Amino acid sequence: MAKIVRVSHPTRGKKLVLGDSDYELFSISVKQKFLLDPDAKISFEDEYGAEVDEDIFQFYCSNIQSPTDLFNLLEYHISNFFELQIIEAHIQQNNKLEELVRESIINSCVTAQASSTLIKELVAKFIELKGISPTSKDQRIFAKAILLVIPSWRYPGSDDGTDILFDQVGRGGLIQARLRHIHKSINKDKPKAQRKRALPRTEDSSPKRVAVGTEVADSSTLDSIRKLSGLCPKTAENEIKRLMQETLQYRSMLRQTRQLGIINTYNKFLECDFLINYEFSLMHENSVKNFVDIWPAAAPKIVQKGPESGTPLQSILNTWADKKSQPNLACLGDNKKDLTSYFIVCDRKILPIAALNSAEAIDTLFKSHYVFATEYDKNLSGLWKFIQVYLYKLELGTTPLPRKVKQVYSQLASIFDVHQDC
Repeated sequence: MAKIVRVSHPTRGKKLVLGDSDYELFSISVKQKFLLDPDAKISFEDEYGAEVDEDIFQFYCSNIQSPTDLFNLLEYHISNFFELQIIEAHIQQNNKLEELVRESIINSCVTAQASSTLIKELVAKFIELKGISPTSKDQRIFAKAILLVIPSWRYPGSDDGTDILFDQVGRGGLIQARLRHIHKSINKDKPKAQRKRALPRTEDSSPKRVAVGTEVADSSTLDSIRKLSGLCPKTAENEIKRLMQETLQYRSMLRQTRQLGIINTYNKFLECDFLINYEFSLMHENSVKNFVDIWPAAAPKIVQKGPESGTPLQSILNTWADKKSQPNLACLGDNKKDLTSYFIVCDRKILPIAALNSAEAIDTLFKSHYVFATEYDKNLSGLWKFIQVYLYKLELGTTPLPRKVKQVYSQLASIFDVHQDC
């Protein structure tokens, strides 16, 4: 007979269903319920403080007379229990912090304003405990303790969920960023030693490339390119696709070496509205319509979750800034709510695209970064990385994700219903 039991520590408790007297299965259930690491060491006590080990647990469960007999009888211990007590006590002493935590739990997200206030207060208390330069281990333990109080900060893309608060790889967690700010404030009046150093390449500066061997175009490839140039985009779509597939390897080399511009070499991109999407399908055949398939169902939920917030084509080119090298989207229509045509502007050239709505246009714009091997615009880098990693699942192990992107994902993961393996 299944029974309801209560597992608790001095400040909070949770109810679980006890199906049998299997100690290991019950321990796993407790870890999952309290969002603990799978390898966390836990133990249980009865109401008198006596430890309940595996043998006693089986005997204890077999003698339960009613579902209420185990309420408040079992307790658990975790390595960050001390930090958890400190955090909860500090929050309970501050009405404003209590309200912010309550709102974040109800809304399943921490707003930017609430995040700023909470992290300042919590890191200040952390420094009182561990000093101005706590170790990475202490930072991670503190982050885990915070997640027990504010689960909305949990990042579903990692095992322990601490990435938003403590990022072991990118060092961009909220705790780490706050500590750096404090260190900078303390050291701002100290004279800095003058030294020359090379500036590192930024994470967004690398164009989207395909790893292939470097080679020059042979006579057969050049013949195919010449044939492409002479085909009619309206009557020879199948032949255009065949020749594009035939010369894919050469374009992959161009994307890697950037010896020649793809648009200049393959002028059919200027004439065929289907070609960008088709090229992307040749490069990533298993990720052709991820964004278009997901967006229609997700859009209303995102709008609900978030706050509310007729030009000739040639004139667009005439006013286009020369420094804009990334693909950009141009939309035509009577007004912003009634758009009828979509184009991509790249290298001061206008490319037609087969898009019937804004979702399809944005999808094609994303794909054009891969097709033309261009870098992301720094102002849209977070959006493109979100689509790249979470929706198309491209370059998962090599793309550094900003903390803001991870925060957005933690709030929208359930909406997009994507696999949490990024």
